Amino acid sequence: MTEITGRTAVITGGGSGIGMGLARELARQGARVAIADIMVANAEEVAASIRAEGGEALALECDVCDRDSIRAMKAAVEVAFGPARLLFANAGATSFDPLVEMSDDDVDWILQVNLHGVMNTTRAFLPGMIAAKEGHICATASMAGLLPGWIPVHAPIRQQKRASSA
Repeated sequence: MTEITGRTAVITGGGSGIGMGLARELARQGARVAIADIMVANAEEVAASIRAEGGEALALECDVCDRDSIRAMKAAVEVAFGPARLLFANAGATSFDPLVEMSDDDVDWILQVNLHGVMNTTRAFLPGMIAAKEGHICATASMAGLLPGWIPVHAPIRQQKRASSA
């Protein structure tokens, strides 16, 4: 699929950052965009700006950690725009606290959003794309795993250095 015009695109985490940029560019290219975000006010702000520029956009509240929330979002997209053929699993979470200082809940939340969120979202939309023999899925990943300078705040090595210098 190289033609975006008239396609329905869903962007999770679309209320800010990369997701917002994706939503704006997809709309500029003629896609109908569903902007899903856990902070629906952010999604609505992006959608309103796209509509003000003549694009078609829908803001939806969605928690990618909650499968029911994803199913509800997907149903709302299909009612408004038809089946999605472009999916951007973009919602993400991070912490810049040292891993050993993070609570169990913080660690669980990051894994839920970054791993399960992508899997949950993909599982919701992929069957329709397979059946239609058409569609694309793009999952956004954090650069934190690729930049050595960020490793100390994402792994216990920082704590080890503190302990050894004491």
